[in-house]
Amino acid sequence: MSWWLGYGLTRAVGGLISRETQSSPRTDSYLLPDEQARQAVCAKLEADPELQASGLTVSVLSGALTVSGRVASQELRARAEQLCRETAGVSSVTNQLEV
Repeated sequence: MSWWLGYGLTRAVGGLISRETQSSPRTDSYLLPDEQARQAVCAKLEADPELQASGLTVSVLSGALTVSGRVASQELRARAEQLCRETAGVSSVTNQLEV
């Protein structure tokens, strides 16, 4: 392949990618696995009526999830950890929740 053809192809692909990222938010099928897991955990935590999920922080890196923030009791701390462990894409959980 000539240099010019390769340069043109790179510019064309680069243009497609940049236009695509400027569009509306992506659906789950386009998200990276860690982001899918993070969103799934956040949805589970927010759906639980006893957890105050608004004050919790969730991060996922290569399947390793870390949850931090404050909860009202040890039972809620354990419940939050269990919800995290039951989520697809999560390989380990570091529970940094404070009571």
